Amino acid sequence: MSEQERIMNVALLLWGGCFCLTAAFCLSMGNDHNREKRNWLLWMELSAAALLCCDAAAWFVQGTPGEASHLIMVATNFVVYAGLYLVLFLFNHYVGCYLREDGRLCAPKRSRAVDITCAVGIGLVFVSQFSPLLYYIDAQNIYHRSDTFPLSMVLLLIGMGTETTMMAQFYQKLTMGRRIAMFGCVVLPLSVAACQVFQDDISLISLSVGASMILLFVVATSAQNRELAVSERTKEQIRQRLEIATMLNSCVGKLNSDTDIDVGINNLLATVNGYFQADRTYVFEIDPDRDVLINTFEYICGQEVSAQMDNLQEVPVSVIEVWMQNFRQGRSYYMSDLEQERGQPSYEMLKAQQVWRLLAVPLMKGGAMVGFLGVDNPRAHYDDATLLASIQFFVTNSLDRKKQQAYLEKLSYRDMLTGLYNRNRYIERLEAYKQVQDQQIGAIYIDLNGLKKVNDEQGHRAGDELIVRAAGTIAGIFAEDAYRVGGDEFVVILLDVSREDFARKTEQLRRQMQENSVDASIGGVWQASTENLENLLRRADENMYREKKRYYSQADAARKPES
Repeated sequence: MSEQERIMNVALLLWGGCFCLTAAFCLSMGNDHNREKRNWLLWMELSAAALLCCDAAAWFVQGTPGEASHLIMVATNFVVYAGLYLVLFLFNHYVGCYLREDGRLCAPKRSRAVDITCAVGIGLVFVSQFSPLLYYIDAQNIYHRSDTFPLSMVLLLIGMGTETTMMAQFYQKLTMGRRIAMFGCVVLPLSVAACQVFQDDISLISLSVGASMILLFVVATSAQNRELAVSERTKEQIRQRLEIATMLNSCVGKLNSDTDIDVGINNLLATVNGYFQADRTYVFEIDPDRDVLINTFEYICGQEVSAQMDNLQEVPVSVIEVWMQNFRQGRSYYMSDLEQERGQPSYEMLKAQQVWRLLAVPLMKGGAMVGFLGVDNPRAHYDDATLLASIQFFVTNSLDRKKQQAYLEKLSYRDMLTGLYNRNRYIERLEAYKQVQDQQIGAIYIDLNGLKKVNDEQGHRAGDELIVRAAGTIAGIFAEDAYRVGGDEFVVILLDVSREDFARKTEQLRRQMQENSVDASIGGVWQASTENLENLLRRADENMYREKKRYYSQADAARKPES
C-alpha cells in the first residue's frame, strides 16, 4: 500500500469513528426512544467508534519502530478484532428487541449461538495477544496474518449468517426501513469478510462496520422521528378528546342546571360558544308542515355582536339546501369562508349577519332531521365538529322534553275542546293578579244562550260546535286573557286596560258574537284598581245574569202569543 493510500485509509476510518461517536452522543441525549433499543444501539455505535479509531491508529503507527508504537499496535489490533465480535454481539441483542412475541425472543437457540460464536471469537483474539494464532506484529511493528487467520473470518461468517437466518424468518416483524438497515448491517460485512480473507491492503471489514452503523443510525433516527410524530399526534388526539369529554360533561351539566329547559339550553349554548370562541351559537328547528326553519334559541357573545334571532324566523329550508344535503346524511357542515357560499341563496343572508365562518351539525331524532345546531365565526376548534356532534343528542332530547312539557302544560291549563285556558289557569291567574297593585282592570263574564236547546234538538256535536265557535270569537279579540270556566261559561280578565279600550272590546265582542251566530249573555265591569278583585268578578257575573234574565224573559214573551 502506498503512503497516499494509507493516509486515505486512516482518514476514512477516523471519519467513520467520528460519525459513530456523534451518533452515540445523539442517542445518549434522547429520552423518547425505546430505552432498551436505544441502549443496545448506543453501545454498538460506541464499539464501532472504538473499532474504527483504533484501526486508524494501527494503520498510522504501523512500521514505526519503538516500544510505544509496538504497544499501540498490540492494543489497537486487539480492540479491532475483539470489536468486530462485540459489535456482532450487540447487534444480535438489538435485533432481538424487534424479534419478540409476548416478551419472549423468537429463535432463542440461534440467538444464543451467535452470542457463543462472539464469545469464542473474542477468546481467540485474546489468545492471539500471547501467540501468533490469528496475527502477529514483527520487530518493525508491521502487522502480519497467521496461517490460521481465516478462522476468525469463518467465525464472523457463522455468526452473521446465523443472524441473517433469524431476520429472514421473522422479517415481517420489521418495517421496510429496518429490514434494509439490518440486512445491510449483515450482508455488507459478510461480503467484505469473504474478501478480507484474501487481501489486507485496506480495512474493508472495519469500514463496512462503520458504514453499517451509519445506515442503522440513520434508519433508527428516521423511525424514531416517525414514532415520535405519531406519539405526538396521539397525545394531541388524547388531549383533544379529554378536552371534548370535559366540555361535554360541562355541557350536560349546564343543560341540567335549571328546571326550566329554556334556561338549561341557553346555559349549554353559552358553554359551547365559549369553547369555540364564537360570535353566536344557536338552534334552528324545522317546521316540516311549512318547510321552514325557526330560530328557537340563540346565544350571542357580548354587546358588540348583534342578535339575529328575530330576523331568522320562518326561513325557507331551500335557502340552505347545500347544508341540508350534508345534514340529511348525518354529516356536519363547515363553511371555512363566506366565498364558499357565493352563488347560493344563503350568501346574502350570511353576509348581512357578518358571518365569515360557520360550523353546524344536524339534530336527529329517530333517523329524521328535526333541526340543526351551529356556531357563527368560531375562532377555536372550528374545523372539529366532535363536540357539537356529541351534544346534539342532548339538545334534541331537551327540545323533545320541552315539547312534551308544553303538551303537558296544555293538558293542565288548556281546555281541550276550545283551546282557551281552563279553570285551573283561571284560578292561578286570579291569585297572581291579587298581588298586583294600582293596575286598571276589567272583567267580562260570558254565558251562551240556548245551548241546552241545541243539544236536545241537534245533538251534542252541534252543541260542541257552538261552544267552539263562541270560543274562537272570544280568542280572536282577547287571545291569552280568556278562560273557559264551565260548560258554556267564559271569563275574560284584562289587566292594565283603560275604560275606553275595555268598553270598545266589550262592544266588539257583542257585535262579533252576533255576526258568528252565537247568542250569549255578556256582563262586563271595569274598575281603576285591582283591589277587591272578588267584588269586581261578582259584579261582572251579576251583570251577565241580568242580561241572561232579560234573554229568557224575551224568549218567554215570544212564546206566549203562540200559545
